[in-house]
Amino acid sequence: MYMLLLCGALALLPFSHSFSPVVMRQIGTHLDRQPCFRPFHLLKVGLPTSSSKLHSALASPSLPLPPSLSLSKPLKQEIAAGVTVGVTSLASSITFALIVGINPLSGIWTSIIVGTIASLTGGRPGLISGAAGAVTVLLASLVRAHGISYLFPVLMTVSLFELAFSYFSLSRVFLPVVSHNINCGFLNGLGFLLLKSQLGVFTPLKNEFLASAVFVAVLTSAVSKILPKYNKNIPPVIAGVGTSTIVSSLFDLPVSTLGDVAGKATFAGGLSALPKLALPSASLLPDLASYQGVVLPAAFSIALVSVLQTILATKVLQEASGNSDECTDNDRTILGLSLGNAASVLFGGIGGCGLIPLSTLNVQAGGRQYASSFTYAAAVALSVMLFAPLIAMIPIASLAGVMIVVSLSTVQWKWSLASFKDAFPSKRTSALKIREKAKFAVLLATSYACFFVDMGAGVGVGIGLSMLANKLIGEEKQ
Repeated sequence: MYMLLLCGALALLPFSHSFSPVVMRQIGTHLDRQPCFRPFHLLKVGLPTSSSKLHSALASPSLPLPPSLSLSKPLKQEIAAGVTVGVTSLASSITFALIVGINPLSGIWTSIIVGTIASLTGGRPGLISGAAGAVTVLLASLVRAHGISYLFPVLMTVSLFELAFSYFSLSRVFLPVVSHNINCGFLNGLGFLLLKSQLGVFTPLKNEFLASAVFVAVLTSAVSKILPKYNKNIPPVIAGVGTSTIVSSLFDLPVSTLGDVAGKATFAGGLSALPKLALPSASLLPDLASYQGVVLPAAFSIALVSVLQTILATKVLQEASGNSDECTDNDRTILGLSLGNAASVLFGGIGGCGLIPLSTLNVQAGGRQYASSFTYAAAVALSVMLFAPLIAMIPIASLAGVMIVVSLSTVQWKWSLASFKDAFPSKRTSALKIREKAKFAVLLATSYACFFVDMGAGVGVGIGLSMLANKLIGEEKQ
């Protein structure tokens, strides 16, 4: 309705001199009552909402270019932040696809499609969405157990579950029971699963092949961690991957590259890098029994995990930016996630969710609005189309080094240690001892279940233990 109102106003622009102030006041008042009216939310551009400003804008012989469409300093900052995040995400997007066992470009196009649609639907400003480790580790176990043919039905069902979460506002019921200790346990399990997934890069290797792979991974990790201490203008992940790629090429190290794994034709670049529609044949789809026994449980677990991490990312983003956007809600953010995942699957993608590290990086780089989220996806797309042959030269061990850094930073070391100290203080005090031990038990059980059982099951275990502990402690007080 709002887009029709906007188009109608622009269509009547030549006759705007004859509009009465009363009519203009009514239109302006109607727009004033729409807190989420954002036809141009990507660049934070909208029509003037006061009647006087709207009348003067429409009644002028020529509409001036909206200030935020020019490359003002804030917009330049948004674009720069989006480009930084986009280039940084390339390595992890490729690695996630390799973990699942599909074409490396599928991970990149997942980030592009999910990131674009999430920004267009107007969820949380500055939120970065794309291929994610939380989704990848679950998909990898699914593919190992049942085959690659289950990816399409599972991810499409994930999108439907996410749509239900959005439509019925289930996040409002779900979030209050997810405590901070459950969140930390979830991230601990995810971090260790990502670390475990990278061991497969090194275990088949021997002798000089193993030594070269370890050297490349350590070099990438070291540059990624040390560089920010001396220069914060260069993306550390790109510097680490670039350094290890150059060193391995110069010294002709015996390491496998992306081009060796996926084939040189995959990284030809240009229009050949564009994704193609990837609909499975009906014969490969699971039957009803398999759908109920395999697809539904796996899809629900992945949807639960993706929704949880997306909302966690919005919370972290809100704390990092220091402000809240009244026009943003979790339901709309999850709706964008659902649509993005469904679209990515149609082109052979692996689905994704909101990304905590990249969203934090976006804010730190100055990206706080939708423009940075959209620029991130555009930067990834341009990178793979223009620089695909260079991407083919990246060693697999270098991407493993990136993921090792990501996995170790995902684990909540400080909070876990603080929770342990609170549960078992050096001085024996009785005050709050039982409650703190219960909190630590929830964190430990959630971490254990997420790593050894399933990410979704781990969250369920944490919620159940937390509710049980609260009930027992409450009864003991009475």
